[in-house]
Amino acid sequence: MLQYRFQNLGPIETGEVQVKNLTILCGENNTGKTYGTYAIYGLSKELSHLEMEFPELIDMQNEDVGEIQVDLEDALDQLDTKLDTVCFEFSRNLFRLFSVKFDAFASADIGLQVDIEQFKNVLRETEYNSSIHYASFGRLQFLKKLGTLATRVISTGFLTENKIQKQLVASLGAQILSRYVISDLFSETFLLPAERSGMNLFFKELNASRNELVHDLGIGLVNDDLLDVRNKLEQNISPYAVPISDYLQFLNRLELYANQEGPFVDIAREIQTNIIKGTYEVKNQQVFYINQDGKQINLHVSSSTVKSLFGLVFYLTYMAKKGAYLIIDEPELNLHPDNQRKLARALAKAANRGLHVIISTHSDYMVKEFNNLLMLSKLTKNREEIMQKYGYTEDELLKPTDVAPYLFIENRIEPMLIDPNEGIIAETFDKVINSANQAADDIYYSLQEEQQDGD
Repeated sequence: MLQYRFQNLGPIETGEVQVKNLTILCGENNTGKTYGTYAIYGLSKELSHLEMEFPELIDMQNEDVGEIQVDLEDALDQLDTKLDTVCFEFSRNLFRLFSVKFDAFASADIGLQVDIEQFKNVLRETEYNSSIHYASFGRLQFLKKLGTLATRVISTGFLTENKIQKQLVASLGAQILSRYVISDLFSETFLLPAERSGMNLFFKELNASRNELVHDLGIGLVNDDLLDVRNKLEQNISPYAVPISDYLQFLNRLELYANQEGPFVDIAREIQTNIIKGTYEVKNQQVFYINQDGKQINLHVSSSTVKSLFGLVFYLTYMAKKGAYLIIDEPELNLHPDNQRKLARALAKAANRGLHVIISTHSDYMVKEFNNLLMLSKLTKNREEIMQKYGYTEDELLKPTDVAPYLFIENRIEPMLIDPNEGIIAETFDKVINSANQAADDIYYSLQEEQQDGD
């Protein structure tokens, strides 16, 4: 339903990525995968605040009516124009996302195409009956039934003769109704950067350094010594890209998020049981690992696997919800091949349940495990026997139509083929593996010849 277009984005001269339940980005180092995931993340953030236009709500402030019916189809037909405007501004300000100078992305162009008709069908399958109270003025109620794109908006308690309150009704109504509509298309996006292991350990120290400089900045403002403060900032603070800064902010708000477990908590528990062999605990702004013996261990002395998976487990436990987007840069980070396979199955399960999972990976093991899940979904004979033998479950199996694999290669992005009998054709890994195997064979047989000659 969403197709992102990239031009002149870092090493990417041109390319497109269609986001599905599971989107897999592969390619060699320095081919632009992180550029792509950051751009998707940044644009998703922008679009989550998109406000649509509903002419009926404008009429509501001009007439003494307490109830109107809004046709969402009319608003959706104007969505392409809205998206073009947002994408244009986002492309112009792309340097802010990466915290670099403007010239670095002066010619970049990021676009987004939405299948409007498909989105309309999705909206027809949603319903809501929700009320919003605004201070002591009144209440706005929004009602939508299944199978329709019409929404009733009911205003009660607002003074019809009060022009300001009537304008407030129209403005609030547009904002709230936009959230209902857009949330099904541009839901919350969470990104786990490749730097997460170090950030999980040192986020308090990172904050301390910045707070000290902010304090110095305040002194500088008092003393009018702004030039010295500016120089100190430039010398001592490395600029963070927005996804990095947002992840740091997430780490500083852990206790605020850890209120109520969400619908993906069972997957988080599977990762803890099957991979890290323990649990996490957040207490007094510190993260601890609790091993199988119940011993509390500071995160900084735990294994690299425990460090790298903390953010994912916490997100799945408390924050993930159906329709949201989870982006992971190198999910295989610090994982043994067997654990990479287990993580692939957990991510497949989350994707099947409605979480949009986007990963950039160098892991042949993860791709092969996704292939197993793709092939098993097509298998009929001996399927139950094989699944039982290797511990697969039905909710892990992947449909080819739900998976979008891409290869970043030579300044472009190419879709990878999904073969019904083999799964994803990942030549980028196959060539390396075949070359390594060929080298091993040549070395082995050369050693054998030397031994025979010596005998």
